[in-house]
Amino acid sequence: MRPWEQAVGYHAPNKEPFAKNLLDIISWMGDRYRDKIKAWWFDSPYSLDARGPHNSVTTDMTGFQFPWERVTVAAKVGNPARLVTYNAGVNETFLYTTHQDYCGRGVGQPRHPCQWPLPRQRPPVVRLDVPGGPGLGPHPNRQRRFAYRPS
Repeated sequence: MRPWEQAVGYHAPNKEPFAKNLLDIISWMGDRYRDKIKAWWFDSPYSLDARGPHNSVTTDMTGFQFPWERVTVAAKVGNPARLVTYNAGVNETFLYTTHQDYCGRGVGQPRHPCQWPLPRQRPPVVRLDVPGGPGLGPHPNRQRRFAYRPS
């Protein structure tokens, strides 16, 4: 078990504290940066929810459905107009929740409402790789992927 997994409760039998930890972090960031964050792109939700086209869940989620709607609410703290998406993978259209504002699809420009085509404007995005997701490994663009891009 990796230290971060233990620290956030990823492998605990009760997943509510784990979800609350993530919700608290997301809410704090939204409240702190307010209008500076225009959108969230949550990558690799399939690491927390086996329903989608990919399943990289590495913990026992028996009896627990990750609270995507609560994540969306937390993501809008500090800026109710902030956009939210959950990327199901390259060219995938699976919706983990209907409570999202655009469809990332893992390539190219974000789309709204989860269909092609969309005007070419792309909002500043904070991309958060979920724990256990493939994005947490070494990545040559790690610094860029987590950087805030001002509008």
